[in-house]
Amino acid sequence: MEQTFEDFIEKYLLQIKFKEVETDPEKAWVPGVRTYKVKVKSPGFDKSLKIEFRCGPDAGEPTIEGVLQCVQSDSGATEYCSDKWGFIKEFGYDDPQEGERVYLACLEQREKAIRYFGYVVFEELMSCTEM
Repeated sequence: MEQTFEDFIEKYLLQIKFKEVETDPEKAWVPGVRTYKVKVKSPGFDKSLKIEFRCGPDAGEPTIEGVLQCVQSDSGATEYCSDKWGFIKEFGYDDPQEGERVYLACLEQREKAIRYFGYVVFEELMSCTEM
C-alpha cells in the first residue's frame, strides 16, 4: 500500500520548528532565495533532524511535508548518481565546483536523515508519494 507524506507525518507524529537565517549569496540559485534552519522532531525519536532548507522568493514558510519532500528528492538524487561526477553530469552543472558543493550538501542531508530515522524508516520516507 502506498504511503503519502501526510500518512508518514501522522504515523511518526512529526513536527518542525524553523528559523529564517541569512542566505549565503553563493548558495542562492536566484535572487531572493530564503534559507531556514529547520528541526524535525518526533516523540518517537530521541534527537531532532537539523537541516538547512532553501526556498524560492515566492514560496511561503517551510512545511513539514515540503521539508520531507526535499529530503526525499535530494537523497534520491545522490542514490541515483553513482558519484559526484555522475551528479554533475545528470543535473547539468557547468561549474564542477558548484555541482560538487550541491552534491555534497545533498549527501550530507541524506546521511543526517538516515542517522535520525534509522535506515528502515528512511527507506519508508523514500517510498512516500504525494497525495
